[in-house]
Amino acid sequence: MKAFRNLIIYTLLLASTSIDGHAQSLTPGKDLHFTAGINTDLKPDNLKNKYILLDFWATWCAPCLEGMPHINSLQKKFSQVKDLYFLSITDEHVGKAKQIVERFSFETHAVSDSTGNLHKIFDIKTLPTAILLDRKGTVKWKGNPKDITSEMLEALINNQDITVESTKIQSINSEPPAIASVRNTNLGGQVEKAKEMAAEFMAIYNNPSIIEYLFLERSTSNNFSKSFSYKHQDSRFTYKLAVPFRVFAAELMGISTSSIELSDSLENLKVDYCYKGGNRYLDSAWRVDALLNKLNIQMDSNLHTVEVFELGIFDNNLIQTSLNKNKNGFSRTSSSDGHQIIAVDNVPLRELADVLQDNFGNYFRWKGILNDSKYDLVLKASDLMELKKSLGIYGISLDSKLEKVNKFRFSEGRNKL
Repeated sequence: MKAFRNLIIYTLLLASTSIDGHAQSLTPGKDLHFTAGINTDLKPDNLKNKYILLDFWATWCAPCLEGMPHINSLQKKFSQVKDLYFLSITDEHVGKAKQIVERFSFETHAVSDSTGNLHKIFDIKTLPTAILLDRKGTVKWKGNPKDITSEMLEALINNQDITVESTKIQSINSEPPAIASVRNTNLGGQVEKAKEMAAEFMAIYNNPSIIEYLFLERSTSNNFSKSFSYKHQDSRFTYKLAVPFRVFAAELMGISTSSIELSDSLENLKVDYCYKGGNRYLDSAWRVDALLNKLNIQMDSNLHTVEVFELGIFDNNLIQTSLNKNKNGFSRTSSSDGHQIIAVDNVPLRELADVLQDNFGNYFRWKGILNDSKYDLVLKASDLMELKKSLGIYGISLDSKLEKVNKFRFSEGRNKL
């Protein structure tokens, strides 16, 4: 199996709320200090005594990017209000963010705060998050930018109370939470049990005395799905709750989901999984043994003809090496309203094939020899046609052909090795 991708996926349904009980004041122009403009020459001093909409976003966040047309429309509608400023804030490198700002047509003042101070000041836990500030720098509302209406902005600039009906929104956690174990709380229900297990697994992650740990069982939490993976040097930690067996088996064995057939009894099977440890995870025989014996599953294989997708470089001038060379590499997949964004940061291109295979379920591989350089890419990937177009922006081609590969069939009953 190729090197495991560093994948962090947190997709949650959160309630949009106002800033009640959380109010704070600051001095725009002083406290709203950012390090660089991305598409603007705006300076922090320009923000003194102004009404401000702050939109916190990231290049890898699908809800952030999919919500930009709404923010752009508001900015256009209020363009004649000279004392109202729209700021889109990321803590990422200017060079990387600029590519995305241009591709997704940001009409706002896009700025970078590489210090991350603004995220701390406003306690940004999820992305996207928007903040409305009055002239005095008082936070009047905090929530999802999709919830902002013209009426809310009218109320802001007229110094009136801002009211908004709370709606459920989709957000992406900006970092994995540090959750203490709550295994003994005896909560009822599938969702509660899944949250309880997630907390226990994160406690294992945070416990340096636990060197290696394996948990694998059939899931009872079919209505709640959550996952977290982290790899650093020779150590890795992964937990996944209520993952479809087809997806789990493909990832664990390093194969495409299109290479897996399931018996009727396994079609709806989901699993809970947690692993903490070192290189033993890379041992294919160990992985398969854990998969089959712990779940009492039978596996057989035979050759089938399938579609294989090949990646290639057609223009080296279009793809740029990573701007974050001192950081650990990772990939994120983010979805919103049927749209998907795949972002890889500081990873070798060979790992991109693995990330795409995980997301699309097809075989992906590179043709030609790749160097060991690391790259940043942000791809629109709602379907294969969109992916191909998005890859082309970076000088990467995507072609397909039919080949014979092993196909694996899983059924109930312990496999006899």
